[in-house]
Amino acid sequence: DGLACCGEDVEDVAAHARPQPGVQTVILVTHDQDEALSSATTIALLKQGRISTSGSPRDLYLTPLDSEVAKAIGIANVLDGTADDGRVHCALGSVPADGSVSDGPCRIMIRPEALTVSASMSAGATAAVVDAVRYHGHDTVIDLQVPFDNASVKIVARVSGDQAFVGGQRVWISTPSSAAAWQA
Repeated sequence: DGLACCGEDVEDVAAHARPQPGVQTVILVTHDQDEALSSATTIALLKQGRISTSGSPRDLYLTPLDSEVAKAIGIANVLDGTADDGRVHCALGSVPADGSVSDGPCRIMIRPEALTVSASMSAGATAAVVDAVRYHGHDTVIDLQVPFDNASVKIVARVSGDQAFVGGQRVWISTPSSAAAWQA
């Protein structure tokens, strides 16, 4: 069994690590998100020396407790929006919200790899302009600017490395079937 701690102090985590007969528990303290996500069965996030939340790497990554946890566990596009009947209207259009979010101001989180970026316009997609491209071989990270409410919102997308985009290119972003959302 493994426990990775993302934070400054391990005392609170050590106090909550309960040994079980026949199971060896290892506590790893790290600020490296990849290390924590790939090496632990449970992650505890520390804030001011106390556990703010804990859970499996998958649960914390896909369904974080709030936008602060979302940003602490990987890259996250956290956008202001307005919830209406289970959908959030934000810079990326109308996105179905995971879980229950009441109508009104909210925040939504979409991971970069959950976005689809295309050079071709498609129904329901949002127009954007490529700001920067970072090619990593197996994937490409794209910084995008999305016009919204007389301003520009930065969005980060992660696509397959075989897709080629260049700075200044007009593209279209499609959102996932649902995304984590919280009241504002």
